[in-house]
Amino acid sequence: MNLKNYEKPFKSYDELISKLRTDYNIIIDNEELALNLLSTISFYDLKNGYKEYLKKVSSTQESISLETLLQFLIFDKNIQMVLLKYSIYVENFFKTKFAHFLGEHFGVDASEYLNIDNYNKKEKGNLNKALEKIKKNLNLKNADTPTKYYLEKHTHVPPWILFKNVIFYDTTTLFKFLHPDDKRKIIQEYFDVNLIKSNNEEKDNEEDIELFINMINIVRTFRNKIAHNYKVITYKSEYKLFLVNYKKIDKYNLLTNWDIKYKKGINDLLAMILSISILLNNPILNFAFFQELYFAMIADENSLKSYEEISGLPKNFYKRLEKLL
Repeated sequence: MNLKNYEKPFKSYDELISKLRTDYNIIIDNEELALNLLSTISFYDLKNGYKEYLKKVSSTQESISLETLLQFLIFDKNIQMVLLKYSIYVENFFKTKFAHFLGEHFGVDASEYLNIDNYNKKEKGNLNKALEKIKKNLNLKNADTPTKYYLEKHTHVPPWILFKNVIFYDTTTLFKFLHPDDKRKIIQEYFDVNLIKSNNEEKDNEEDIELFINMINIVRTFRNKIAHNYKVITYKSEYKLFLVNYKKIDKYNLLTNWDIKYKKGINDLLAMILSISILLNNPILNFAFFQELYFAMIADENSLKSYEEISGLPKNFYKRLEKLL
């Protein structure tokens, strides 16, 4: 038996249930439910994932029931699932548009559309790394469907096939190496770049490109957090929205001047919602996104109030969605 004194020693489920009671003032009347939660959601996710909620509740009352904590967890996960669902649409649409551009302007064979001469070679080393990572998907031993099928049955793999197997991160990385005018040919399909571009023709500040790339990466980073069950409610992305520029393309009026003043939506949960609303770029899907998000929010009024405070989401944000719907 290992006799070392570890800082985080193994604890049985019974010991963890006792810890929830004594250290976090959680009322546990149903130990079977507690056991089920600890063996599926885990003690760490309950304690660290919702420590702000536990702290908030404990400031207004002495204890909280396990059922109330579970209710808030479900509320949070339901919102996450809406965001995850539509972030997958965002990824698919971006890859489709990017691949279409590559095929139209560079060619349909990988030797053409992955030719380094098509890209900005200012950071040639990083560009080479990005291209090599993508080319690994063309290795028959590593290839997945549908790329593998095309390698075996056809003379070439067009970009709209290859990029089905290229991960989101590698796709966005290669996009960054396009020349500015090429980037804008794709971005223009999402919003009017002239709304943001500088009036100074001698100096291209590329604020429209920066906004687009940051929106794509905000969705990607949040999506990864959700998909891998990391904490999302207080997550801040390393990528940031310049809100004044976002306001210029906000056709749904989701962002208010109050948000800009109090810096809501820069790199938080609101930033992901704002980014998805532009990057879906489809009125039917946008309506469905707003509708699903709205119903997820109004499902539990008590949880919503706490959720807004902890996540930084503007108070009564659901009313903005309600107005749209």
